[in-house]
Amino acid sequence: MDGITSSGTPLDQEDIFARLREVAREDLELTPPQLEGLSLDESLTDGLGLDSLRQVVLLARIEDLFGVEFGPEDQPRLAELQTVRDLVRLIAERADERPA
Repeated sequence: MDGITSSGTPLDQEDIFARLREVAREDLELTPPQLEGLSLDESLTDGLGLDSLRQVVLLARIEDLFGVEFGPEDQPRLAELQTVRDLVRLIAERADERPA
């Protein structure tokens, strides 16, 4: 699925966050209590429990799920991401940049 809803409108931050929660549950294996406590202002490393391997898994899933691509030129920006909100904003920007 890409960064567009079935109605053809761009995803908003709530939609992106909801999909990230599903990725966290399925691919990052967060427990129900961890998912309940997950918020947009949560630290990526603490909230999602991201070590280096989980970062790679998460980015690969984001690329597949939202139809975006991160290349070597994105490494500085990715390294600056601190919160789930930062990640959601980046996904929204990238989804908007995709050709129609």
